[in-house]
Amino acid sequence: MAAWQIISPLLLLFATSLYLINPTTCLESPIFLGWKCDPKANYTENSPYHSNLLKAFSNLTSLSSFNTFSTFTAGSDDEATNKVYALYDCRNDLPLRICHDCVEDAAKNLVQLCSSKEAKVTYEECLLRYANRPIFAKMELEPYYRECQISIPDGGELNRTIEPIFRGLIDQATSKNSSRYFAMEQMSYFEYQKVDCLVQCTPDISREECKECLMDALNYTLECANSSLMLSYHLAPSCQMRYDVLQRFVNISSSPIPSSMASPPTLSPQLKTSDGSQCLISIEIFILVFFFFCLML
Repeated sequence: MAAWQIISPLLLLFATSLYLINPTTCLESPIFLGWKCDPKANYTENSPYHSNLLKAFSNLTSLSSFNTFSTFTAGSDDEATNKVYALYDCRNDLPLRICHDCVEDAAKNLVQLCSSKEAKVTYEECLLRYANRPIFAKMELEPYYRECQISIPDGGELNRTIEPIFRGLIDQATSKNSSRYFAMEQMSYFEYQKVDCLVQCTPDISREECKECLMDALNYTLECANSSLMLSYHLAPSCQMRYDVLQRFVNISSSPIPSSMASPPTLSPQLKTSDGSQCLISIEIFILVFFFFCLML
């Protein structure tokens, strides 16, 4: 048996154990990933464009309690330069409560991050974007957010496993039977490890455009898998594709995914969650897992 076949499962076990005792898994809040401001045109505070933007965000925040995707236009055709087109898109597998919290947080942050007339902010749970041009029902590949994390030697097993799964998910999400342009699947990786895979498009584009967007995302995703990276995001304005060996985005309310672009919170050995329950860091478990890992090597 090749050395990577012995070591890789142990590394997976160790990495999973590290995550499970990570205190951030006890937190429940939107997970910020990144943002993009278009420098071509800016607005000033309290200007007509700023007022329309706040109006659009207020309406979208309200709509996010009822829908995972919505659009809103603020402003009149008489003042086209001050007209705002805005939309949000939440992950279809998450409850509306989480969608609303994400859109609300995104709207508050984006007006502080950008004074541009076009911008996008990306979270683990949603994206929010706006522009001074029509952006609805238009397939757009950029600007995107991409990230791969956590390398592990696996002899190319991840790449061989993931490619047919994602091609099947793309076909499933863009089939005539799919009303939401969404598909998700959990697959086996090694004998006892699972990988979660997800694809999604915004529902305002055509099936053909959705497939084009996802095929573009697949190229990057396979690069990550070919490098044996256990976590991959490709989040474009019109679609998203992701996989996770550590299974952290299935239940995002209890398993937030860390990001190199997000500022980590200051954590103490004992944390309180939003419902008041306590999450304790078990140093003893960490030591035992690490000791077991070293012995097995």
